[in-house]
Amino acid sequence: MNYSKRGNTWVIVLEKGEKITESIKKFCSETGIKSGIINAIGAAKDIKIGYFDINTKEYNETNFSDYYEITSLTGNVSTKDGQPYTHIHINFTGADCVGYGGHFIEGTITVTCEIFITEIDGELERIPDAETGINVIKL
Repeated sequence: MNYSKRGNTWVIVLEKGEKITESIKKFCSETGIKSGIINAIGAAKDIKIGYFDINTKEYNETNFSDYYEITSLTGNVSTKDGQPYTHIHINFTGADCVGYGGHFIEGTITVTCEIFITEIDGELERIPDAETGINVIKL
């Protein structure tokens, strides 16, 4: 992972073999980022996404083990219990050009991933919502 700050935006480049969510959380811990906006593109494999089932209050997870092009990875950084917390969604496509998307859990870089995190002043904290089971931003 290499990174550089430009204004209030960090440019992060992940390399082959690095895990996306794990790397973003590590980066935020190292730099002290407590809130921000995530945008990225790249290429990955072993992509795990989820769909939140409101009835069971759990994510139904699906794994995609092939090689994929990340056409959009967007979300935010906040904190939960003092630790970096990411909420990310992804769209990606394979060789068949069929698109998939959902709540992003993890993926491993196959070529590169160019991530832009724009810092937001202050800290956005997440707390559990008893009704939905989701960790929501407390304003």
